[in-house]
Amino acid sequence: MELTFKPAEPNNSKALTHLALSAKSHWQYPKEWIEFWKDDLTTTPEFINNNHVVTATYKGEIIGFYSLTFGESDFAYMGNLWVKPDLIGHKLGRKLFDQAVI
Repeated sequence: MELTFKPAEPNNSKALTHLALSAKSHWQYPKEWIEFWKDDLTTTPEFINNNHVVTATYKGEIIGFYSLTFGESDFAYMGNLWVKPDLIGHKLGRKLFDQAVI
């Protein structure tokens, strides 16, 4: 699978939010829990503008993404790493992680 990694754009926010919600739901958490986590799983245009957010695309479709948030030091926190549910188990998460730590 030929993947393209590129910085997310603010107009990707709805697609990234949908991807995170669907990926979290894949693990069959109760719907109330998903609703409880909805704010944490939402990626806003402002978040994209203020953090390092990278998408993985295949044939023009976003199929995964990760985000890194930097503090006052060089330390980075990975707050997101999501993969399209039908691709879970195909090593895409590992590729995203490897891309993040380069």
